[in-house]
Amino acid sequence: YHAWVTDRENARCPGGESVVEMTERVLAAVTQIAGENPDQTVLLVSHSTPIHAMYALAVNGSLDHMNNLPLAPNAALTIIRYDGGKWSYEDCVDSYLAELKTELPKNV
Repeated sequence: YHAWVTDRENARCPGGESVVEMTERVLAAVTQIAGENPDQTVLLVSHSTPIHAMYALAVNGSLDHMNNLPLAPNAALTIIRYDGGKWSYEDCVDSYLAELKTELPKNV
């Protein structure tokens, strides 16, 4: 947990992959999907950590300072664009959730 809070990009659950390794795997898959669907809108559904990693890449160009970026609430719609090999963050929409919106603890 300490590694997750202080150094998320290098955190690794026992027997699992690190966030960096997961990001490499997810980025390859998402880039392939984007490349196979030029000029299309594609909906991908995932857990929060892959979304958070893609958000960090779109905003920072790397996972550096990933801990400083907010996590999207459960069931939010995070919009990330792929254009000419470049990722960019557009929006995180959660207003439709109203009172169902989850709030993460401040220490997460």
